[in-house]
Amino acid sequence: MANQSEFEFKPLPMRKLVWTLVMLGLLAGTGVALWRAYGLRQAAILAEGKQPQPVQEMLSGPAESATAAPEATTPSEEFVHRADTSVEFPPAPVSMRESDGWLRQELPVIDQNPQLTLWVNETPDLLRRFIALVNESAQGRVPRKLFAFWIPQESIQVKEVEGGEYVLDPASYHRYDRLAAAVEALDLELAWRLYQHLKPLIEEVYAEFGQPGTSFDQVLLNAIEHLLKTPQLQGEIRLIKPAVMYQYADPKLEALSAAQKQLLRMGPVNAAIVKHKLGLLRGMLMEKR
Repeated sequence: MANQSEFEFKPLPMRKLVWTLVMLGLLAGTGVALWRAYGLRQAAILAEGKQPQPVQEMLSGPAESATAAPEATTPSEEFVHRADTSVEFPPAPVSMRESDGWLRQELPVIDQNPQLTLWVNETPDLLRRFIALVNESAQGRVPRKLFAFWIPQESIQVKEVEGGEYVLDPASYHRYDRLAAAVEALDLELAWRLYQHLKPLIEEVYAEFGQPGTSFDQVLLNAIEHLLKTPQLQGEIRLIKPAVMYQYADPKLEALSAAQKQLLRMGPVNAAIVKHKLGLLRGMLMEKR
């Protein structure tokens, strides 16, 4: 009887060559498909004028200290203008008395977030509040009383650790989700056109309490640049509680302005949404110069 090993399959040289070519073809096809998918994804990001958003992993309460606070990253200032001119705003109001009704009609056009619409319909002196927000932010302050609707009702959540310190619970970031959603829904192209439309009245109102000889464009730019300097934290946020209010354990974070701490308090994902819009708006202001 013949030995079993004599019947083992032995491929011919030509068959080896065919299989080699088939495998090379599959590998090449897979590589081309992956490269095309990557290229399409990047093209979509550029076409939308957006940046990939970072992963959420931090927040800050009345004060938060992180294990490490790397340099703040500045969002892209490149704004992709679109050719949509189908929206035409009616004649701008010429006085503050007319402005609320006008804004209640037009603001939902540039931002369809339902929470923002609710706030707009319930709030008086909308234009003056916007001007005050920009002016205060440029000086590192937060006009909380003017925007009570957006202040979370839930208390900050912390976990006590060793040495009289606390760690901020990342669940606290979600208290600001609705504010971030309203910012994210903003159509920046239409918002820019509306801002230019209202510019004469804005300058007139700002002159009532602003610095003489300073344009509102410059104040807006100052506010944006101040907020963009807010560090993008990573890791857990360490807090201390020397009295009633929490403070950052990291002195560098505790030394930030109230406006910058407010942005940190939103958490890394929500803060990145706000910073992205601010970076694009900064680009539009710089382009105008």
